[in-house]
Amino acid sequence: MNAVDAPRQTGVSIQPIDGQWAVRIVENGETIQRLFEEEQFARNFAAG
Repeated sequence: MNAVDAPRQTGVSIQPIDGQWAVRIVENGETIQRLFEEEQFARNFAAG
């Protein structure tokens, strides 16, 4: 299966990691992560 045939994955998740909140965004198979000190900031970012 090549990249053109691969299913496109998208999604957003929020989880606590070492006293911070991580937002993970998966889009077209690529993942980025951003850390926040406050849960609400993470949720606002994820919603946007």
